[in-house]
Amino acid sequence: SLREAVVEKFNELQTGEFYFYNDETKDEIWDEYHFNDSVLQAGLIGNSYYLKLKVKVKGKKSYSDWDLKDVFKEILGQPYYTSLGDIPRLNFDELPQLKDPFSEDELSQFINDLRITFNAFREELGTNEATARVYIDAFMKNAVYYIQEHINKSTRLSVEIPLDGSRGYGPVDYLVEVNIILVLLCEAKSEDMNKGTAQVLVQMHSVMERQLRK
Repeated sequence: SLREAVVEKFNELQTGEFYFYNDETKDEIWDEYHFNDSVLQAGLIGNSYYLKLKVKVKGKKSYSDWDLKDVFKEILGQPYYTSLGDIPRLNFDELPQLKDPFSEDELSQFINDLRITFNAFREELGTNEATARVYIDAFMKNAVYYIQEHINKSTRLSVEIPLDGSRGYGPVDYLVEVNIILVLLCEAKSEDMNKGTAQVLVQMHSVMERQLRK
């Protein structure tokens, strides 16, 4: 069945009660009756029926479904926050200088990597998330490589890692771990930075839950 196929593909759904959601009709599909009803509403195209469904878990949302207002209230416990400007900021000027600054060769390699990407895309920057990821890749891999060489060799970069928490679930675009302790999450966005920030904050909540379980 469709439910069995979904459970087999996504391990995080084996322990939660999930349902299907039809974006077009805004209907929740919990059982065979509602599924058949959605099929009939879709109508026959040639010899086939086509449905575009989301998989949702009861009691929590996909990271991409969270918005900033709900994150402020439900995750940060700050219902009076109205924008990103209300969140306390990290002042990078207060951090100590690097013991081993980037060498000229390292900086040249990084700049050349960005230049090649920039030229390959005909000077396009953030037309979509896939393009944004190519640029982000250069920053992430060079930063992690520097840490491996100068600070901690156990540092590891991972991409598209599935994450599951009490409030959200889904893949993480970029994840950096040092000695199996997560130190950085990054979400690729070409636009709507508020949405990207909301996703990262809920992902951080899930990661903290995971660390506490270890």
